[in-house]
Order: sequence, then structure tokens, then C-alpha cells
Amino acid sequence: MENITNSASLKQAIRDLENKQQELEIALKHEFHLSIEQLNPLNSIKTTLKNFATDPDITGTILNAAIGFTTGFISKKILVGGSNNPITKLAGTLIELGIAGAVTKNPEKIKTIGLVLLKKLFSKKTPEVSEDDQAS
Repeated sequence: MENITNSASLKQAIRDLENKQQELEIALKHEFHLSIEQLNPLNSIKTTLKNFATDPDITGTILNAAIGFTTGFISKKILVGGSNNPITKLAGTLIELGIAGAVTKNPEKIKTIGLVLLKKLFSKKTPEVSEDDQAS
């Protein structure tokens, strides 16, 4: 800062310092509002969920678990049905958990097997020609 020698330069120096003080006050208020926003628990939860949802490892794991539990549930319904027998229900629950665990732990193998089965189911079969049809 330069030396102030007259009242005009003193007044100018005061105006400059007041302007600088206003700029700093505005910046401080802005930082305060940003800090309050970041400390808001709802915003913290939103940020965490966004990060959680965009992580491919986590979404893949959740998807595999969902497929596993769905497969286990369907298997239990097919095998047990509407049985009221407690032993059958227990066996169905154990089968459900076993299948869900197997599917969740081995998703790539399950996908490969599923694709092979789908290809076999939906591939066009060429009609076999019998010996009687060839003779005519």
C-alpha cells in the first residue's frame, strides 16, 4: 500500500478497503451457504445414493443378488407350491436359499448356461427327412 499524503488519497483508500470488505463479505456468505448445504443430511444422503447408483461394481452385485433371489423364489414356488406341510416348507426355503446363493456367487456361469439353453430352445430345427420321404 502506498503512503497517503492528502485527504483525497485517504478517501480513495477508504473506498477501496470498503469495496474489498464487501467482496470478502459476499464470498464468505457464499461459502457459508455452500457449507450449510453440504451439512444438510438430506443432501448427504442424495450424494451418497448418486455415488452408489453410478458405481458399476455395486450395481452389478445388486443385480446379481436380485436375480439370485428371484430365481430361488421361483424355484421354491415350483417345487413346494402351496403345500401346508412344515417340513416341505422348510425344505423349500433351504432350496430357495441354496439356489439364490449359487446364482449370486456364479452369475457368469448362470448367464452362459442360460444363453445356451435359450439358443437351443429358439434355434430353428431342420426337419429330419425319413427314409420313406426319400424313396418317393
